[in-house]
Amino acid sequence: MNHWLSDEPASLYQDTFFHCDVNTWCDWANLTYSLGDFSFTAGKCFTSIGLWEMDAYDYESHYDLNTTIWNEMPVYQWGGDVTLNHGEYASSTLQLVSSPFTVKPFQDGVHTASVLTRRDADDISYLASLNFVGYERSHYIKMLNAGLTYSFADCYTVGADASWRIDRDLHVNEGSFTGTFEYDPSDKLNLILKAGVEDCRELNGFNLPLYAVDGRFFGGLAAHYFPLRDNDALRLHAVVAYDNGFAGLSINVGALYNLTINIK
Repeated sequence: MNHWLSDEPASLYQDTFFHCDVNTWCDWANLTYSLGDFSFTAGKCFTSIGLWEMDAYDYESHYDLNTTIWNEMPVYQWGGDVTLNHGEYASSTLQLVSSPFTVKPFQDGVHTASVLTRRDADDISYLASLNFVGYERSHYIKMLNAGLTYSFADCYTVGADASWRIDRDLHVNEGSFTGTFEYDPSDKLNLILKAGVEDCRELNGFNLPLYAVDGRFFGGLAAHYFPLRDNDALRLHAVVAYDNGFAGLSINVGALYNLTINIK
């Protein structure tokens, strides 16, 4: 479940389990079964796109500092995946889910197939994916994505994400690149500097206003403060961002509270 807001609230609940081309109130609804180093997941889950930007929950990120795909593409889809764990830090995933360009899951034979590999460690982490996003039967947008982060000195993290859309002749048509620098001066304060460029004018099927921009640039600074003494359930945040493609200069402040319910 999630936070989606709309000026037409009823639209969030219409055909909850049957729409793939729009965001609804239900993000996740899946079951996972583990067997040795393998795990099997079925239901509604996140499309396996290899970008660190998408590793955060949508409500934790900041719209003004996200790429257009993360902001606009319905990435929560119906389907399943198989994951193989390679030791303590690494894993590989094969996934088949419904496409954001179709209304009914798998009804018209349009789907998204992905292969993802990742490593999550305390120092160097990476992930990469190859995604075939169907927009018509037997027609796919081919996406190659990769992300890398490096953490050091217990308080600094630098990262980069790159995404390319590739045609049948392996030519790069368009893509995006983002870079981040994160500084944690204490357990209560987190500062993030992020910037990116995009060229997504010809991405088939999305039909989004930002894709009309010839070379979108965005960047800004986000500050997160966790005021509670014993946990980080409450986050206060402030963001200053600039976007040459849509929003211009923006400033926003807000609060996020994670409510945890333990059932024993």
